[in-house]
Amino acid sequence: MVRPARSSWLLVSALASLGALWLGGCLVDRGPLVLAPDAGFDAPFADVGRPDAFIGPDSAIDAAIDAHVEPDAYVEIDAYSPDDAGPDDAYVPIDAYTPIDAYTPIDAYVVPDAYVVPDAYAVPDAYVVPDAYVVPDAYVVPDAFTPSCTEGAVRCATASATEQLERCVFGAWTHAADCALGCGTSVRDATPHCLQLEPSNVAPSEMRGGPDVSIAAPVTIDTTSCTATGVIAATAFRVVDGYCVLSVASFRIEAGQQTEVVGSRPLIVLSTGDVSIVGNLAAVGRNTTVAGPGESPMGAGADGEPTGANDGGGGGGSFCGAGGAGGDGGAAGAAGTAVAASLLSPLRGGSPGGRGSGATDLRGAGGRGGGAIQISSRGALTITGILYATGGAGGGGRRDQIRRTAAGAGGAGSGGGILLEAATIAFVGSAHLDVRGGGGGSGACFDDTYSADEQGQNGQEGYEGANTRPLGGAAPTCELTSVFTAGAGGDGSGVDRIDALVGGNGDNAGGGGGGAGCVALRAASIPVVPTWPASPGLLASAPPLAD
Repeated sequence: MVRPARSSWLLVSALASLGALWLGGCLVDRGPLVLAPDAGFDAPFADVGRPDAFIGPDSAIDAAIDAHVEPDAYVEIDAYSPDDAGPDDAYVPIDAYTPIDAYTPIDAYVVPDAYVVPDAYAVPDAYVVPDAYVVPDAYVVPDAFTPSCTEGAVRCATASATEQLERCVFGAWTHAADCALGCGTSVRDATPHCLQLEPSNVAPSEMRGGPDVSIAAPVTIDTTSCTATGVIAATAFRVVDGYCVLSVASFRIEAGQQTEVVGSRPLIVLSTGDVSIVGNLAAVGRNTTVAGPGESPMGAGADGEPTGANDGGGGGGSFCGAGGAGGDGGAAGAAGTAVAASLLSPLRGGSPGGRGSGATDLRGAGGRGGGAIQISSRGALTITGILYATGGAGGGGRRDQIRRTAAGAGGAGSGGGILLEAATIAFVGSAHLDVRGGGGGSGACFDDTYSADEQGQNGQEGYEGANTRPLGGAAPTCELTSVFTAGAGGDGSGVDRIDALVGGNGDNAGGGGGGAGCVALRAASIPVVPTWPASPGLLASAPPLAD
């Protein structure tokens, strides 16, 4: 491009910098100013949208300013773009600026449907003015609090037929405990308190607690030495007033286990907590050799006596049930004397049967009396298994062929004694207390021939003959029955009877059966007691001793 003369260039530059002209007293916006070289340009610049006059050298500029006429419409050009052909080529302007399409107005505003006035406003029912506010009487200040009792004091009270212990707390009587055995005072403690069970037959101080005993294996308690095998510690035992006393915090025999009690003394279990007999506890007399612990001579059957060559049978032992008399061969042995049901204080076992008549080595021995057990609990006492205190079987008479002699049979032992005491006693399922007596033995035959079958037979043990009565020994069949006879043993007491049967008569008579033992319960509420025999004649009951 040809550069304009310097003077012209300076003037045009100044005008371009101002970007406007003062014409006729008005500042006229002239827009961008298009410059041309000194040599001038022709028509192409006329379409740019600037003054028609050619802007050239200095003299021409002045004339152009004077002759300037405002264009009809200001058309702005696109950005300057030189031709690629080079600086000497003519300047090609960019196409004229295309204005934006005319503004299109938004569719006319649509007026919504006429405003719908809602239903008339429902005025609620007239406001109901409440009754005039009643001013309460002047507030009465209560009297200063006066306690009804001395803090910490105790007293006995009764609520819903249950005796209770109440204690003074913050000046008012408050329930402290229900008293299953009653509430009161005692020689031991003059302060009102819930009465506690006091065991029968020993001093209350013996209820001293001890280990928790749970028996899950066979255990034998020997009351003579007052010790036990297995899990029970020796320190839990002591001999007190002729009894073997086991002091524990709780006592349990597990299902399927039987604890055997042997020895000469009755057993007393004292527990400060609960007692549960799920298995069995047995204190029994066995046949003619093993006495039940605590056996007593008081109701023993009498021995049979001879009359000539004939021998009588021994009488059965008695306790609450009468034993059977011996059979009459010579002179029959009398049964022991039965006693009325009692609370078993003192505690004792059953009585033995009498011996049969005859040679010492041949006569049948009397069965042994059942044992004695006492369980005293300050907790709950629950029996699910069986407690046995049954009598032993009478022995059969024997014969000696060489000496040509035979003998009468022994009477059976009676059942023993069971004493249970606690605030609550429960029997569960098939639980029962078995105090049946044993069966008497049978006499032997005597004749010139010898047969083993002619020996007398022992009766059944008291715990045998399930759900029935223990049977006496069967009489043997003598060969010379027209000359010699033998008597059968009498049956012992059973589930259906408290008294035993007499022994059978014969040249050598049978022994009498053993009578039933005794059962005593001491509890706040006496449950139905499942005893064998099932007879009220063997049962005594009363509330427990409490202090």
